[in-house]
Amino acid sequence: MPTQPDNPHDRFFKATFSQPLIFADFAQAFMPRDVFERLDLGTLVRETDSFIDEQLSEHFADLLFSVQYGKKPLRIALLLEHKSYPVRYPHLQLNQYLLNYWTHQIRQKQRPVPIIPIVVYHGRTRWNQRPFAAYFTEADTSLHRFLPAFDYLLFDLSTVQTGDLMPLKTSFGKLTAKLLKNIRHKHALQRMFVEYASLIRQLLDEPEGQQFLGTAYIYMSWSSGLTTPEIVHIFGQVSYHAKDIAMSAAEILIQEGLKKGIQRGIEEGRQIGIQLGKQEGVQSMLVQTVQAMLKLNMDIHTIAVVVGRPEAEVETIIADITRSGES
Repeated sequence: MPTQPDNPHDRFFKATFSQPLIFADFAQAFMPRDVFERLDLGTLVRETDSFIDEQLSEHFADLLFSVQYGKKPLRIALLLEHKSYPVRYPHLQLNQYLLNYWTHQIRQKQRPVPIIPIVVYHGRTRWNQRPFAAYFTEADTSLHRFLPAFDYLLFDLSTVQTGDLMPLKTSFGKLTAKLLKNIRHKHALQRMFVEYASLIRQLLDEPEGQQFLGTAYIYMSWSSGLTTPEIVHIFGQVSYHAKDIAMSAAEILIQEGLKKGIQRGIEEGRQIGIQLGKQEGVQSMLVQTVQAMLKLNMDIHTIAVVVGRPEAEVETIIADITRSGES
């Protein structure tokens, strides 16, 4: 099993939406027309800074872009909501983010630039977007002028159906939306790869598409709850090429995990000595993984690549499994 990063959703979000093509596709699909039509996407640049402080890190990951709005500078903040359910007062967190950015600009002796905050939400229940004043049920309209007045855009992927993806023009955009939406639902992920098989095969003709599929594999490994053999099998149903990409990504994850595991083992060994029981546990997990892959009718070469062991060792494990089944 690959070592999981602190927040795999953040990793996938930044790996995909940081690409101008994917961001621009979502922008043209979901932004108000009067705003989108004034954006000069040829000037779109991702900023390297983040304005997520320690408190906001519980709620969001951010990507900040600069772009020309007509002839004026504009910033667009894309914010991935961490919670799997809608937060009660999103304006409070968004307001803090905006203040963090404008405070930074003022300290740098820069003029404040408008920011469009866009929340990307892929939780289980629908997000009910309301104006900030609606939180203050005891305040009549004459008091609303004393409240912060700003809005935000929402990409609520919990409500997205297949037909709703039509505004997205690129294959990358459609698959990104579906992966974020379905990542917590194993069967939906499996259906998605069947439904979009022809689109995925088209992506495989380009290096960018191959890289995207590798990123998708890693995200699924981290977040879907599917085993490595199950994910390789899903990719294999699309095409042999897709399966090869999955196997290559699996090998990368295994090597990263082995390096971290070896280092961790050295540190633990210094403290508690020989880890025989742990080695036995690793071997038991390896045998279980090989058994699962055999049930998917995978060949020895595929199994060896996925589990990161020589084919001869895999053959020995399979022979032991066979003998155990016969006894």
